[in-house]
Amino acid sequence: MKITRFCWGVELSRAVKYLGIYGQVMSAIGAIGAIVLFALSGLYGGAIFSFFLSGGALGGALVWFRFSHILVERNRNNNMEGVKTMIKIGSHIIGSMQAIYFSILLIIGLIIGLVSLRSGGRGIGNDIVGGIIMWIGGIFLI
Repeated sequence: MKITRFCWGVELSRAVKYLGIYGQVMSAIGAIGAIVLFALSGLYGGAIFSFFLSGGALGGALVWFRFSHILVERNRNNNMEGVKTMIKIGSHIIGSMQAIYFSILLIIGLIIGLVSLRSGGRGIGNDIVGGIIMWIGGIFLI
């Protein structure tokens, strides 16, 4: 099956193979990073938040690895309808996560700006930082 506009004209099965392998490699790196964060939190007496953060990152990495593995398997079995469905699901998840992330940035920038105004504007640093964070969050939400 050839979709000419997918990944700059690359055949769908080839592009999906690379996407699946990329997802597996990146999730493995993320899992290693989460394990290192967990170990360092334990060694240096980290806050309970660090343990939850590393556990959430490890869980997310494992889900991502499984998703990529299923994508590669469906591609290998030539199940193109399943592959298309998984790509749509992945796109929705990625888009939702980006929208949440940039919304949080927008809110944090707004809070920094309001705190700076409330404290009498004793420095332009908070205004600049808050403005930049709000700009980044807002521009990517558009």
